[in-house]
Amino acid sequence: MLTLTSLSQVFGLGVENSIKQYRNAGKDKELLAALLLFGTTERICDTFKLEGNETVGYDPQGKEIVRVPLTEPVYIRQVELEDRRISYQQLIRADDEKNY
Repeated sequence: MLTLTSLSQVFGLGVENSIKQYRNAGKDKELLAALLLFGTTERICDTFKLEGNETVGYDPQGKEIVRVPLTEPVYIRQVELEDRRISYQQLIRADDEKNY
């Protein structure tokens, strides 16, 4: 497990403040927006801004290059559990028959 001392050795002074900011990123929409842009495109975002519930990254010419939601949508799908239980039970039985 990483300790504050080891993190300070690796990242230097101010690591406590960095950890605090990272842990509170969900409360700071601007910081969250910047962090969410990281890794979403191979291009470098020169600037960004918040538009509603999205962050938009721009290239040096001001052209939009990426748009990312601050929160990912959640989709709940209906599953027919009875079919899955039967399939799972059949797999277990088949596996048990091989082992005995």
